[in-house]
Amino acid sequence: MISPSECAELLHLTDARVKQLFKSIVPESEIVRTKTENGKIRMTPPQVKKVIESRNATYKHTIATFGNEKGGVGKSLITINVGIRRAQLGARVLIIDLDPEACATNFLLKEEDIGKDFYTMLEVFKDGLLFKDAIVPTKYEYLDIIPCRGKSRRADKFVRDENLGSLIKSRLKGLSEIYDLILFEVPPTFSNIIASAYAASDIVVIPTFPDSWSLESVLLTIEDINEMAEKWQTKTPEIKVIMNKYRTDRIASQEAWEMMTREMVNYLLPFQIKESADLQNSINSGKSLFETHAPKAVKDSFNMLADLVCPLNHNDKKRTTLQ
Repeated sequence: MISPSECAELLHLTDARVKQLFKSIVPESEIVRTKTENGKIRMTPPQVKKVIESRNATYKHTIATFGNEKGGVGKSLITINVGIRRAQLGARVLIIDLDPEACATNFLLKEEDIGKDFYTMLEVFKDGLLFKDAIVPTKYEYLDIIPCRGKSRRADKFVRDENLGSLIKSRLKGLSEIYDLILFEVPPTFSNIIASAYAASDIVVIPTFPDSWSLESVLLTIEDINEMAEKWQTKTPEIKVIMNKYRTDRIASQEAWEMMTREMVNYLLPFQIKESADLQNSINSGKSLFETHAPKAVKDSFNMLADLVCPLNHNDKKRTTLQ
């Protein structure tokens, strides 16, 4: 749940105006407070959605991937936290876990569901299912997942002769009517299935660390995505690069940033994810970044990523910013 001030920031309104809207829409009996008397208001995702809709605003339906052919650059942490954040802010979110390591699945499943034998991408491709046949609710409201397991490593042998341009797109039927944001959780490979996930994405964001090995993999990933789109005659997704674990006090970070601003100017996002132990610690404790006391600068970078991949469209242009 979020505070009215977080909703106000999303909608570019004052806190007082959001509280006014909220109380006019949500019955007092359904309002959650931090304590019974004079407690602070907390807003559930469905309640946030009602406030958003009262402003004639909607989320842009987007399919996105945070991916890199190099492992260990924070793809899973970013995917999980961006997904949770958008769900907290009233968007319906689905994470399709295509990584047999199953980090997203293990983190997001409800405790009572851990260990259960769910459909995964293996059954989707082996048995001709759609992804909507494998949806499982997570421990976060408004956030669902297509789980993954180690057995899913065998999935690629069932798709060797398929058109990668349509392999995954054809199995997304029925999801756009349900979800505002679909996120692919991908491993550091460029297998047939992962290439098809990139092809199905509207936007691909490539996380990287400020070192030469990571930066080299960024260029390789971009090259492979472009070649795949050309080969299968699909639209190339929008590609952006985000620097992770950036430290202003480290020469390596400064030099990497300067190099990227020269050589990746068309891809590089104008902000970074600052290095913070809170991010990894939050995952280790089973919490999202936004359930911790992590620095505001770190949370802001994830808010900006969420805004990038699933923007909120304000449809009524007559309304002023602070109404």
